[in-house]
Amino acid sequence: MMSQQERAEIIALIKREVIPAIGCTEPIAVALCTARAAEALGCRPERLEVLLSANILKN
Repeated sequence: MMSQQERAEIIALIKREVIPAIGCTEPIAVALCTARAAEALGCRPERLEVLLSANILKN
């Protein structure tokens, strides 16, 4: 478990480095959902099925 100080440092780093995205963010949304699913499972999934719209697929 991380300490409050470590948490504060990570949040400060994110606030410094992350800027609003303009453009193609849909593939990142898929990646984030995949990462959260793996976190919830406690391991990397053996298989992943994603239903995509044409807009996400083209990116």
